[in-house]
Amino acid sequence: MKIENKYHIYLDYKGYMIEPKAARVLPAPLMGNKFSTGSVNYSDLDFWQSAAMTNFTRGFNQKFFSDVNSYWFSTGIDVSTPGEFCLERDIVTDVPLTSDPLLLNIYGKVTASYKTLTHLYVGTSTGYVFSRAVDSSTWVLISAITSDSNPVTGFFEVSDQYSDSDKYLYVCKGEYKGWILIDSEWMQLAPIIEWAPSLSNLEGVKLGNSGTLTKRKIAQSFILRSNEKAKRFSIAYKTIGNWTGDVTVNIHLSDPITGAIAADSIIETFTVTLPKSSTMTWFNYDISDTAKQFVLSRCDKFFIEIVPLTAANNTACPEFGCTIGRDSYYEGDTLIVLDPGEDNYAFAVKGEQLAFKIWSDLPTGVSLVSSQGFSAFGWVDNGIKSTANGVLWSPDSSKGLWTLPASQGKAKALGRTGRGTIVGGASSLWLFVGGSSAMNLWDFPDYINDNNFRGFHEWNNKIIFSIENQGIFMTDGSTVGQSNLNNEREAFKFISCNGITTSGWDAFALCKNDKSEWYLLRSNAYYDGSFIYWWAVKKLSKEPTHIASLNVNTILIFNEDKSIDKYCRNGTYQSTGYLETSLFDAGLIKLDKLYKDIEVMFEPFETDTSCSIGYRTSIEDNYTTSEVFTSSGKHSVLYPLYNPTSGNRFQVKVTLNSNTNKTKTPICSDIVWSYILQRSANEKNTLKTFYVTIICEPSLENNIGDVEFINAEGSRSSKDILNDLWELSQKREVLNYIGMDNESNVAFKLEYNGEKKYTIKIDRTNYLFSILNGTTVKYTFNYRDKTTNDIVDDLNERVLTGDTEMILCSLVDPFKGTESVNMLEPIKDVYLTNETYLNIGTDVRAVLLNPQSPSQIKISLDKYGRDRIQLNLREAN
Repeated sequence: MKIENKYHIYLDYKGYMIEPKAARVLPAPLMGNKFSTGSVNYSDLDFWQSAAMTNFTRGFNQKFFSDVNSYWFSTGIDVSTPGEFCLERDIVTDVPLTSDPLLLNIYGKVTASYKTLTHLYVGTSTGYVFSRAVDSSTWVLISAITSDSNPVTGFFEVSDQYSDSDKYLYVCKGEYKGWILIDSEWMQLAPIIEWAPSLSNLEGVKLGNSGTLTKRKIAQSFILRSNEKAKRFSIAYKTIGNWTGDVTVNIHLSDPITGAIAADSIIETFTVTLPKSSTMTWFNYDISDTAKQFVLSRCDKFFIEIVPLTAANNTACPEFGCTIGRDSYYEGDTLIVLDPGEDNYAFAVKGEQLAFKIWSDLPTGVSLVSSQGFSAFGWVDNGIKSTANGVLWSPDSSKGLWTLPASQGKAKALGRTGRGTIVGGASSLWLFVGGSSAMNLWDFPDYINDNNFRGFHEWNNKIIFSIENQGIFMTDGSTVGQSNLNNEREAFKFISCNGITTSGWDAFALCKNDKSEWYLLRSNAYYDGSFIYWWAVKKLSKEPTHIASLNVNTILIFNEDKSIDKYCRNGTYQSTGYLETSLFDAGLIKLDKLYKDIEVMFEPFETDTSCSIGYRTSIEDNYTTSEVFTSSGKHSVLYPLYNPTSGNRFQVKVTLNSNTNKTKTPICSDIVWSYILQRSANEKNTLKTFYVTIICEPSLENNIGDVEFINAEGSRSSKDILNDLWELSQKREVLNYIGMDNESNVAFKLEYNGEKKYTIKIDRTNYLFSILNGTTVKYTFNYRDKTTNDIVDDLNERVLTGDTEMILCSLVDPFKGTESVNMLEPIKDVYLTNETYLNIGTDVRAVLLNPQSPSQIKISLDKYGRDRIQLNLREAN
């Protein structure tokens, strides 16, 4: 049943009359006016706002457009240069370790690598070692290193402390004995004690037993820091004249009291024949007889003594290398016997030393080492130890200086930072600061994995490392920095890493995502100083196992199938690559945007290259793609979008294409798209703004011809109306509103015959229906999006708490029960009686009073208050 509205509008449960021809209804603005200062932006251009990406150096894996220098995903795109992107260099096949497939299977997979100034060395899973000059394309098998079927775990170098240029290169094999390169010879022996500067720096001491020679024999003291078995000794010598002959080399114990050679103290004696040599050279004697391989105990003082057997004089004799005036690395001095008849050694000048070496087997248990010039720290046996020559490790006990907690097992990685040595455990990261102390930098107990730290690389006193199912990180020994490669990002969800290397300011990593796809990833530290922002070079067609830098231009990727690929910074470009921006919403996700066009700018757009542009909105899965734009001397291309192209989010994809022989690339500098804000597509109706002028007179005639009154106590004066409207401005809340176009229809009949005094309140701002007893709410429910039948079901035959009489509720014709009740007309303080009616309208809203309202206009200055009040009401929801 339709009824006439008594007033033009109702605001906050009260009715008001409107001045004729003084009401307007407009769409509500999307936002208030904005006044700002600052630098000029694309969005300041014109009516169409513009957004852009002008820098791309912070890499991929950003879903939403929060950092304007980062984006969603790319592959085949190089973003290392600020302000532009272009095609990445291609990954091509490189020469394998050998062309024989049978031998490749025997050699196994590459497990470790090390680059010196001149060569790259790689070790395999079966113990073979190959070398390749940094400027060569040929692999050389180091045949002297025989396979023992045990994998190579690493390499390291230690500088020879007696030489300005010599370095010892070690091959580590974990629990098994490794190899060392000394004087261009690979062996499994190394000096355990030596005084061995360059042969050109030695002075000779002549020995003989006749003529004018007074030096009959010579001896040198030495002390070891560990218990070792000698398997070779070396002496430096040359021959004078035509002398060749035999000498005796004796190993003596010292007298514990005097420190001199003890009587009858020979541990072992050897007779050797020295060939003729006119220049100072090393004579190496391998002790092949295991019975004569003598044991030297730590901290005891020993002597090596040389006695010529063959007759010698001042014109034909042996001369043995010594140094004079240099600091001694070992305790003791060169000892000589003077004239015949002398029975005891006399000390020579302090600092005069015999040049000699005593060799022993390389130790076992050396798996991870970080070299620091003349010394190194390594994980040996079950802890950290130090070494000055790579052979003798201190302490010589199995525990080392420091070891990981038992739960962390054996170290998985070890490297150097400016603050100390970094050690990676099964689920933790530690900083060894020296002595026997270490500091825990990071624990990740939920991510324990045997493959943690499989990606691990030293760079510029920092460590780049990977944690399975977590990501790639970087540490300087004090904090751990995150990168954009982690398991939480969606574009490239990090799962695993099989290796990290660096070349200049670039880092490269072999990483797998949650789709089991392997990629070569790249990062650049030239501008940020660390490898935080990564991007994808290319998806790999094979599973990689190791990565190494051959030279400043070439990165080698070693694959599971034993093949090798390479990335060259001066190689050909990839034929195509693409970049996808993050999802753009202008910071206003609720609002839709109407998009006009996309413009891509180039600097330059190389001849014979091309590009295409794609886009998608938040409601689309696939990109809509433009035609292919060719260069033709252009510096930008414009892609007008189909009208209408709208959505609350927007994403752009730019694809670059090289020329036929892949020697050129487009260089893109800016991606710009134009848009304007629109209302959300989820809004069923356009929100409105109402401008009305309220009549304030001493008496008013309402729409049905009655003089306005509120209750029996008297009429509603103009002063009452003014006070009500001014009080509304202080409420600071959403208000109930029945508009000018409202048509009221009686929808429900309520019946209650009890004695309780109940009132009804319908609040459109919260969609709440309430029954109250005084100020106490007896029953309430939310009626949003409910039907008329739902209301009947809620109210009919309901007995309120503390009452015995029920409420009856029924529909009034023509309502059928399926109609929406969102437009229930708001009421307050209406008593529930034996016949109460509720209306459903057509223009019922929740509104906000504009902060500048109300505005009062004085029509007359008489005492009756003939005024007008202007209101600006904005629809709230």
